[in-house]
Amino acid sequence: MKKIVLLFLCLALLTAAGCDMGNSQLMSVPKIEINKLIVVGNQSIEQVNEQTSLDEIISSYLAQKVAFKVFSDKGVVFEAHELYGTEEKDEKTYVYIWSVQQEYAYIDNEIVRGAGASMPLVIILEKSGEDGYDTITHMAPQDGERYISSVKKLFPEKYHDRIFERTHAKELEEIVKQKAINYFTSSADENKAPEIIEEINKDDTSLAIEGKDGEMLKGTGTYIGQIDGNSIEVELNMDSGEKVIQAFRFSDSVKAEFDNLALETGDVIELTYIKNGYDQLVIMSIEKIS
Repeated sequence: MKKIVLLFLCLALLTAAGCDMGNSQLMSVPKIEINKLIVVGNQSIEQVNEQTSLDEIISSYLAQKVAFKVFSDKGVVFEAHELYGTEEKDEKTYVYIWSVQQEYAYIDNEIVRGAGASMPLVIILEKSGEDGYDTITHMAPQDGERYISSVKKLFPEKYHDRIFERTHAKELEEIVKQKAINYFTSSADENKAPEIIEEINKDDTSLAIEGKDGEMLKGTGTYIGQIDGNSIEVELNMDSGEKVIQAFRFSDSVKAEFDNLALETGDVIELTYIKNGYDQLVIMSIEKIS
């Protein structure tokens, strides 16, 4: 496997860089230190000491401008990103990444999950002096049905498959979790550490729907109700025989015609939909069966 360079950091002022917990508790990920590069290759993860000025600029920008946070001073945001590559255009440097960010807070002796995001980003830089960079801005794909087309517009074609398949998103999520474990157990009581580890590791909000982003999917289910003017809730029938409750967002065409269906709770429906990089399921067509 071609090695992928990942850079991750805690987006807060930390005074400690991990803790001594033993390899069994750290799983396969080593103790994580602030501002260290991580190389993922051949299913292994290792730390190296190198860091470029470009990496530092990206990290600083993510910390200041892109971090998601809801717990104010109590929350700590952890981030990991995969660097797809860079491109020089119009005297600017375009940096293409997939970033995973997750906030955790320790409140009333419990780990609480806060805001989070997992998405592709384009960070735009310009040279500042011979070796430096200044960050201009960042761009993210649109949500809903426009996600696929906006990714194709923002990112070079050679990165599209990796973005739509989220090639290393799961690895990034595990690194973020491990970073949180190291941080919160470093100051926790010895008897509390296993509970903290369990709470963070069980925190999985992944969609039950598998498949490549943008791939047209088809399913049947039971209509539960409308969440708001843009989305509904459906008990979806899975291939395994299970039933899973999912929120679905309207495409523009479905939104315009939805009221005409006059759906009621319990109606059986058939729908086609796509999944996008924001973990939204977007209905492209919907029909009442019974």
